[in-house]
Amino acid sequence: MTHAYSVRPGVVWMDGERYRRLLRDHPAGVVIVSFQHGGRPHGFTATSFTSLSLDPPLAAVAVREGSASSKALAAAPSFAVNFLAAGQERLARTFASSVTDRFSPPTLARRLANGDPVILGTRGWLSCATHDRIAVGDHLLVIGVTLDGEQNDLRPLLYGGRRYQTMAPLDPGPAG
Repeated sequence: MTHAYSVRPGVVWMDGERYRRLLRDHPAGVVIVSFQHGGRPHGFTATSFTSLSLDPPLAAVAVREGSASSKALAAAPSFAVNFLAAGQERLARTFASSVTDRFSPPTLARRLANGDPVILGTRGWLSCATHDRIAVGDHLLVIGVTLDGEQNDLRPLLYGGRRYQTMAPLDPGPAG
């Protein structure tokens, strides 16, 4: 695992609570990161997902270091990112909770060829082979090479301002 700390000596950063307040109202897409570990499906809700590169196609997700999810994900050779759709708040809450078996009904999932679960009814998913794991501050950044994926036209589920929401186009015309 790589460690990334490059703050110059003498640089003073803002405290965590102020940082959290500043970012609280910035909406982010809600995903469920799912993977197989110990022969069982695992998953957690995240808003800390991003694309990193087109060539090669890299994606990353951050998870709090020391959590059960970070330990299991750190050991997983692959993972899936499930993009939640508007109306899937209950699913987001389930995977953000301490429920032991998050994949029990009513959650519906299928297994990819590599064993990773993808959740049915979401707006899409990516399948990633783990490329690198980097300890960054109090989080583990897991970078994956994207192998496959699907998408549909459902509206995305967003989280911002301490609530779930979705987006509406400002201009109903075709995207430019």
